Amino acid sequence: MKLTWLANGGHRLLFDLASDPDELDPVQEERSKDAEQLRVEGVTECLDGVGLRTFPYETWPLSRIHQFDLSRGVTGFGAG
Repeated sequence: MKLTWLANGGHRLLFDLASDPDELDPVQEERSKDAEQLRVEGVTECLDGVGLRTFPYETWPLSRIHQFDLSRGVTGFGAG
């Protein structure tokens, strides 16, 4: 499983990497489990006391984001 938490607005994406290795279809699951797992692992700076920390949504300027993923062999910018 892979959890991506977007603190800007409080959105969350959870992926089952075993059945969806390209991270195309998020899994629906309770948020309370995410917070509890982080608490167990001692990652408390991500928590607001009872759940995952969030911030009011802010619009950011549009710009291209390049994501590299060494686990998939993506190490540089693609053509185009």
